[in-house]
Amino acid sequence: AVHDLPHTVVRDAGLPLRTSGQRRDDAERLLARAAAAGRLPFGLLRRWSQALAAEPLWRFETTVTLGGVEPGSFLLADADGIPTVTGLLSWGGLSVGDPAVDLRWTSATPLARDEVLSAYATASGRALDPLVVARARLYAELEFAKWLVHGHTVGSESIVTDAVGLLEALDENVRDEPLLTREGVNVDDALALLARLADTAAELLDTSMQTDA
Repeated sequence: AVHDLPHTVVRDAGLPLRTSGQRRDDAERLLARAAAAGRLPFGLLRRWSQALAAEPLWRFETTVTLGGVEPGSFLLADADGIPTVTGLLSWGGLSVGDPAVDLRWTSATPLARDEVLSAYATASGRALDPLVVARARLYAELEFAKWLVHGHTVGSESIVTDAVGLLEALDENVRDEPLLTREGVNVDDALALLARLADTAAELLDTSMQTDA
């Protein structure tokens, strides 16, 4: 229901409106910062770079979003033994952007994901984006990269160590599992993106060192 709200709700309130291209740029900058922080497994760098370089993945209709929710964001009531959603929290990030951001939590609930997405598609007034699941999974995985960047930014070795452990475990589980089929990824584009990320990472690292000094 939130995703089906008109964009004017956000625009008239002066809240952010992000295009699909801008959401892609946001993810690319996060990955560059994670690479600059160091200790990012190469398998994840390659996996995420391939996803970011896949043009079909980023052709989607933007919607009003909450900026990310989790299972605890939903208020439930018992209706004859069946949990029914009666309310929703986490309105702090209201904007126009990628609906997959609000669906990333389904990546952690594989047994419920298909049923949730089926109900979502039925209730929505829009056709379900066929790649929304892949982007939701990407955003969920990038949360670990965000944790690494946060630890590096605040200078907390305990957070960095925790993030590295999570990233290494994730890499072990998904290194041979592409987010998209090969048909959706242009190898030349992926290599070009890796090169850009390396350049950006070097710039970020240099700036960080100057700031620390």
